[in-house]
Amino acid sequence: MLFLSNLLSMVFAGMVVFAALGFSRDGGPGGRRAPRRAAQKWLSDSPGAAVTSVDAQSRTLYVHVRSPGALPPVADLLDDLEGQVPDGVPIVVDAARGQQIIAGKVGD
Repeated sequence: MLFLSNLLSMVFAGMVVFAALGFSRDGGPGGRRAPRRAAQKWLSDSPGAAVTSVDAQSRTLYVHVRSPGALPPVADLLDDLEGQVPDGVPIVVDAARGQQIIAGKVGD
């Protein structure tokens, strides 16, 4: 009984600590959906534009978008991602029309 109560207490204490630090089930502070939300905010003023996916490959964050017109300036996306992803992570915007924009690095 003592073992079980200690185990439950440690699990509960861990949950409280991680919740207080802002970690979610998605992993990491702010969760994995933060870059997608930032990209959606970046495209919010472009009618018909949408984020199809966001993925990380080889320490580079790829933002896949679909847009009938021109994309907003990528500097705005980098500003929105600051604090959401670690500084120095390269960002590449991949448009559905085959256009690939190397936006730069977060925090530069």
